[in-house]
Amino acid sequence: MDPSIFGELPLEIVVDHIMSPTAISWLYVSKEWHILAYRSLLSDPRFELSNLTFVDAARCGSTHGLALHMLHVEKVDIGIEDCYTAMIEAIKKGHRNIVEYLSEELFLEVHNDYLTIATEYGQHRILRYFLDWIDNDDAYVGYLEDYVNINSDIRMKASVLMPLAITHGHFKTFKVLFKKLSDTVEGRIEATYEATKYSQYKILKYLARHDFLDTNNPFLNWVFTENVEKGQVKVVQLLLKHLSVQSDILLNAINKNQEEMVRVLLANPNIDPSFNRNEPLRTAVMMGNTEVLKILLEDPRVTVCGQNKHTLIRLAVSRSSKKMVKFILQLPDIDPAGVVEDPTITSTKKIMVNPTTFDIAVSKGSLEIIRILLADKRTNAQYYTGYTIAITLRMNKLEIARSLMNDEKTTLIDSSHYEIIMKLAVKKQLLDVVMKISNVRRKDLKLRLNLVKRKSK
Repeated sequence: MDPSIFGELPLEIVVDHIMSPTAISWLYVSKEWHILAYRSLLSDPRFELSNLTFVDAARCGSTHGLALHMLHVEKVDIGIEDCYTAMIEAIKKGHRNIVEYLSEELFLEVHNDYLTIATEYGQHRILRYFLDWIDNDDAYVGYLEDYVNINSDIRMKASVLMPLAITHGHFKTFKVLFKKLSDTVEGRIEATYEATKYSQYKILKYLARHDFLDTNNPFLNWVFTENVEKGQVKVVQLLLKHLSVQSDILLNAINKNQEEMVRVLLANPNIDPSFNRNEPLRTAVMMGNTEVLKILLEDPRVTVCGQNKHTLIRLAVSRSSKKMVKFILQLPDIDPAGVVEDPTITSTKKIMVNPTTFDIAVSKGSLEIIRILLADKRTNAQYYTGYTIAITLRMNKLEIARSLMNDEKTTLIDSSHYEIIMKLAVKKQLLDVVMKISNVRRKDLKLRLNLVKRKSK
């Protein structure tokens, strides 16, 4: 039967149709006449009071139902465990009227469980009622028959419950508990740590506004780092005003691809994006995040020149990141081959530090990366095509070698590599490569001969 119809039916019809204790809970949430209906039910021989209906009354917020049960205790055996269960249900549902009735009329003690449940479910009004009662009266706290007087230990109880309120994000419940601890250094330190650990920005904001934020905890930087990695921008922005952080915190944001967090950290003057010879730049390249790299390069404190630029392109190639390689190639004064001059050599002779980007790409088997590098206008295509084919043959990357040989753009190969490639191809008995390199060389010689003839004329 739908309980909503009870408010529309005469009392005698309602009573006549109620045949089970479960239906009683419907009466607790119906019209004002439910008291009379309850009394009529008690005189009906078909209905029997039970522990279940007592708990139902608490769950539905009916103090009248509880009172009528207690007036007819001869019909039902209500013990302390029933009262305990009723109290728990009332707390979960936020029925303060039931909590007060059970506490004051039935003289129930305050159990540890009641405080814990009120905190976990965010029932701040009920929690305040319990704490005020403990503060003002000779209340007892415990589990059923094991009661402990904690009048002198309310601070300790609040310190145990406060992390639970913070974990669940119950702001008002947290404030109720924190009022018992705000005048202690330990309370402020714990509140700051727990709110940071669980990224509770609203609670941290409250602590900061009232000068309760205390960062004197050796573990605070650890949980702060977790917020950086999780991208908790508001929490990090707030704490940066109160914490002293090192520049390497930037690496945590980059490693987790937290682009907005990188911007937030760079806004702090104490964080240097060029520390350790531009380590943040190298980390961004290793992570393959072009947006983070762009953000870092836009910072005026970052200067990329000489060997640093070549390091970036070499790292990008080593990660086989086409997107990153293309992005770095857009930077000025980048050598696609990643050729680095040895800074210890003062002569005019350029000493290359191997491996080049082509060596790296071949070792990774990245044909597409090789083609991107060869297609760059700054690449000496003739030289590096031959150079790369020779490397692929040495490393037994035969498919890459054949692909490059068959590429329509591979019409000329630097003469210094003809003999090397031919020897390697013959040694490995690669007839197709031998024939291809011979054809390429003939074309090259023919072009050179035509060039000489035109000059002689």
